[in-house]
Amino acid sequence: MTLTGMGGTTASALTSISADLSVSISFQVAMELVNGAEESDFQEDELVAIVLGVAILLSAARSMLTVIRSKRQSRKKQKSSERTLLDFVILLTQISGRIALSTTVQLLASAARGSQTSRAARVLALLSLSVFFVWIESSSTPSLF
Repeated sequence: MTLTGMGGTTASALTSISADLSVSISFQVAMELVNGAEESDFQEDELVAIVLGVAILLSAARSMLTVIRSKRQSRKKQKSSERTLLDFVILLTQISGRIALSTTVQLLASAARGSQTSRAARVLALLSLSVFFVWIESSSTPSLF
């Protein structure tokens, strides 16, 4: 039995679940990393650098795997609609990269919140952090609209 017209809805739902998953998990991971850093006298900036490095490595791995997949498909000379193990690994590295990047943002927000004594300064620091990441996102995409 084939369901027609459901692909877009299913893909949209899975994308939404993936985004919710990465935010929820990254928040918990960030809290555990902050607690672990406090217990082991680890600096927050070192923790941010390590997690950001992991996010960058995962992004590079995803790009490399995507190139490998496209070379394999070009050798076959046809577009195959079947999923392979490589497709799963690409998706896994993509989600892991999102979680690592979201964790980095959570750690930066925690550091900004913890370093300011005034409530207004904390809010301003968090807002400036969000503006910074919106700027990063807008500079990485060729067209916003």
